[in-house]
Amino acid sequence: MASRARLLDVGVSRRSLERAVRDNRVVRHPRGYTLAGAPAELVAAARWGAAVGCVSALGLHGIPLVTRPATVHLLLPSWRATDAVAHRSPFTGPVEPLVSATARALCCLARHEALAAVDAVLRTGVELDDLTRAVGPRPGPATRWVLTHADARAESPLESMLRAVLVDAGVRRIEPQVGLPGVGRVDLLVDGWLVIEADGFAHHSGRAEYRLDRRRLAAQARLGLVTLRFSWEDVLGQPGGVVTTVRTVLARRRRHAFRLAAGQPVRHRQPTVVPPPFGSEGRRPLSLPDSRHGRAAGRRIGR
Repeated sequence: MASRARLLDVGVSRRSLERAVRDNRVVRHPRGYTLAGAPAELVAAARWGAAVGCVSALGLHGIPLVTRPATVHLLLPSWRATDAVAHRSPFTGPVEPLVSATARALCCLARHEALAAVDAVLRTGVELDDLTRAVGPRPGPATRWVLTHADARAESPLESMLRAVLVDAGVRRIEPQVGLPGVGRVDLLVDGWLVIEADGFAHHSGRAEYRLDRRRLAAQARLGLVTLRFSWEDVLGQPGGVVTTVRTVLARRRRHAFRLAAGQPVRHRQPTVVPPPFGSEGRRPLSLPDSRHGRAAGRRIGR
């Protein structure tokens, strides 16, 4: 942001400045002017004489966030009333550096979202040791959890959130981005045989992507792998259902393997078939001649 006086000092004429404002190439603010399309975070920082920091700085560094902050986070040298989330810091640059912004964001983000952000930061080449030093010698429990489970191999925030949900639920032996012969990389491999995919719509919306997914599923089946797929709405909206599904599949496979190892027969229950309440014409209940009470019960039901 530049003040009117500053622009005039560097040679911008009043007429050209007003023309740029009319053409929407420059935006006038109470404290000066900015180019049209300038990030709102930078505009807010200039307005308050501050630096963009914490979660807002991560966004400007290109780190994908699960939820973008509704209010900009600013670094101020001293406390004063603003319409932003204020962090006291002597830093005076326009945007806080990536490592220190990540360390600061660990205190502002929810634990699972923080893990997704740190995964993305590590994916840019930042070393975990550098981030640990920036956090300081006495991190809180949530920060320690994030630093313990962060993994640069994760390729999307959805995949990181899914892994966080499973780790929090006590699921062990989770490996991200495992390469399988004839399949390629899968998002998560649990216990060496359960493939879990985090399905974002953007990667599965076309015909070519659909065909590739079907081929991958067939290849996984040939390897004897079980596959589960969860959407963004599943992971963020119903994490309990995701955990229940994964636990159920793991328990059944392990119970089956234990019985085989012990030489016990594995009995498969016959599915219970429940007759529909109405016949195909939808006008009268079906008779049940083979029920416990015989045909008499069928005649009574059919009346």
